[in-house]
Amino acid sequence: MAARGAVCDRTGQESASVDRGRIPRKAVLMTVLLRYVGEFPDSEETRYLHLFDPKTRQEKTRVMLDERYCADPDCDCRRVMLFCYDRSLSLLAVIGYGFDDGPDDMPGGCNPYLEPWMNQPEGAGMILAYVTREIENDAGYRRRLHRHYEEIKRLTRDPSHHSRPAMLKDRRTMSKLARALITGAAGPPRVVSPRDRRERNRRKRLRKAR
Repeated sequence: MAARGAVCDRTGQESASVDRGRIPRKAVLMTVLLRYVGEFPDSEETRYLHLFDPKTRQEKTRVMLDERYCADPDCDCRRVMLFCYDRSLSLLAVIGYGFDDGPDDMPGGCNPYLEPWMNQPEGAGMILAYVTREIENDAGYRRRLHRHYEEIKRLTRDPSHHSRPAMLKDRRTMSKLARALITGAAGPPRVVSPRDRRERNRRKRLRKAR
């Protein structure tokens, strides 16, 4: 049986159903990400999924769930991005998971979900099904992800942390993007006639002369 957030096609292969055109308002795009193993290299808490062939019972592949968290100390998105790699470090899927949000608040109406802002490799839906099952069935793993999130946030509150310059630059970029989106939503700019432009310039000169 497929895990929540996944469907089975006619061949029985699990695949994810993600509506890329419907991004709920609560969806968060995390841009400056920190790898947990990069910040805590001595930690041995990286989760691996061992996938077996049901016929031969031989291991087909091992999937590393590489955790990445938002670097902004003032952001409390309470989410993790799981970059899923095989043994050769080829990317299999990028999966988001919100600690508090329900499926209706997530892209595609499921949590975990395939990150819609990333180009997902073929077969990512099957990886999503396995990861969903792992998260739903293992309360200890869910608590670990939340603890790692808090540990990363404590690190990034240090002004000297190496991620601070990139994070501040990203804030400026996202602010410009937000202003551009607001301007675009307001519609095309009003066409100013030559007469109105002359009058506007005249008023500017009068204000400067005061």
